[in-house]
Amino acid sequence: MRKFKLDKNIVITKQLIQDLISEHSQERTRILKMKNYYNGLNESIKNRVYKDTTNKPSNRLYSGYASYITDNFVGYMLGQPIAYKSDNENLLEKLNLSFLYNDEIDNNTTLAQEQSICGYAYELLYIDEDSNVRFKALDTEDVIVVYENTLEEKELFAIRYILDKDNKGIVYVYTKDRIEAYTIENNELGNIIEEE
Repeated sequence: MRKFKLDKNIVITKQLIQDLISEHSQERTRILKMKNYYNGLNESIKNRVYKDTTNKPSNRLYSGYASYITDNFVGYMLGQPIAYKSDNENLLEKLNLSFLYNDEIDNNTTLAQEQSICGYAYELLYIDEDSNVRFKALDTEDVIVVYENTLEEKELFAIRYILDKDNKGIVYVYTKDRIEAYTIENNELGNIIEEE
């Protein structure tokens, strides 16, 4: 994983966002390759061509060890859901209601699976339209977190970009006090379409 570090006083511009997405493309390719391994899609074996095919069989076998390892790890770590205890019963009840509302057990499993496949994982914490606390595991290949280049390495902002097959999509930029949404097409950022 390559950490993106910038000066804490950096001004976030459209050009900076485009540059970070371009730099992240290599990491995105690596993550998608790891997810393909997990799903049993090993392109290097599937598309292997022998130079001398007259004497060699063209057997293409690949195993599901990646999913076996990940599923066993996640099952071992989270086979029993995480239990929370507190002397403050009112707080614990509110916390459990929030966890139930967000399907916390499934979310933790998804986070552990993403972490096992990719090496790290991200979760977005937000407030919905009904003022409820929500959290959701994100697809790791869609997220760039930028840290300050200090010893503390605090998070400066995050970029989440979702692309379709035609390289069109939407980019969300999350800072401490705002969320901006842009259109994107062929790595060219469009105008802001939404701002909170």
